[in-house]
Amino acid sequence: MFCVRFAIFLVGFSALSLPAEAIPVCNSSILRIDYTLASEDKDNSMLVLWYKHGHQGWIRGKSFQKGDPLNFVASDEGVYSFIIKYADDTSLPNSSDTIYRCLVDFSKPVLQISFISFEDGKLTVKWRAYDKYFADRPIEIYLLKSLDEQGKFLGRFSNNGYALISIDKKWFPAKIKLLAVDRAGNYAVDISETIFAETKKILKPAPATKPASTQPVQKIPPLPPEPHIPLIQAVEQYQLGRKCRLTGQMNLAKIHYKRSIELDPKYINPQIDLADVFRSLGEYNKSAVYYLKAIKTDSNNVIGWQGLARVRIQQGMYKQAKQCLKKVIEMDDKNIPGWIYLGDAEWMLGEKSESSEAWLRAKKLIRDGKFSKLEPTIASRLKLIDEK
Repeated sequence: MFCVRFAIFLVGFSALSLPAEAIPVCNSSILRIDYTLASEDKDNSMLVLWYKHGHQGWIRGKSFQKGDPLNFVASDEGVYSFIIKYADDTSLPNSSDTIYRCLVDFSKPVLQISFISFEDGKLTVKWRAYDKYFADRPIEIYLLKSLDEQGKFLGRFSNNGYALISIDKKWFPAKIKLLAVDRAGNYAVDISETIFAETKKILKPAPATKPASTQPVQKIPPLPPEPHIPLIQAVEQYQLGRKCRLTGQMNLAKIHYKRSIELDPKYINPQIDLADVFRSLGEYNKSAVYYLKAIKTDSNNVIGWQGLARVRIQQGMYKQAKQCLKKVIEMDDKNIPGWIYLGDAEWMLGEKSESSEAWLRAKKLIRDGKFSKLEPTIASRLKLIDEK
């Protein structure tokens, strides 16, 4: 065994030292490893770089000659552990070995300004930002008079999504720039539209009016909730997940869907698609978790209720499936799959007459809507009634 002096560098960028982590942080997938042997025995022996990603097992890399340049390509982000050993030593690294670590993070943060106002000398800024490896105060706010200047630095803030800053109105009109920087130096920028100083409102005395009418005042119905607008980066991850799913790369699809959900927990599409993927793979408990998450986000989501019902049928939980499907039919009484699955659940519960009614309703909808592709599906169900 021998000792090495071991250092990790980025290609084209110096590694950063973090007191909190006590390991280098790299913003590139390519690492250059500098090593120096403390012992000169076995001069002509081949060496091997062992490495592992996170909590996974150790992997034996390629052999190399002492003195050769040593580069490593990280396939994913996270903490990597390294050790160099002689090639003829096939034993796995253990706790007594000197192990070196490096955090690889080559993803830019996600940043989006959501609200800005200036009133009574107070600038209010709200934002949404996400990164796995943010430091304590990763958000910087600047005031810009023009886009080609650095701008006036207003402060550095923790990622709590909100800042209230006192500032003289003489600085306006101006734009607000937000900069989000992670531990590895990756950054994202978002710039607002031009913000103007507030205009003072003069309150005028109310004009004389006639006595209020004694007629009952008609109540104004509440406005429907505004549709959720998903974060752009969340949509991008969702679209990548769909592409992977269509090409059969289910593991990659799951990764992108999960990232999309992390970026925007209220974005339902990746929740539904991830639940569908887990259901197609037979992982019904995980599938149910994401269908329930979608339903919690929007209790009127028909696809979520219907997907959860299919999972419950696969799990043999027919009463729960029936409850879900009743909800589906209540929201959409022309939902053909909903009627078919409702009949399936009732059939398994021994409710034969209710089951036949549901299937016959589906048959009528199929005929009226000319959905010929579904005719064999319902025909196989109705055959069970004839055989009863």
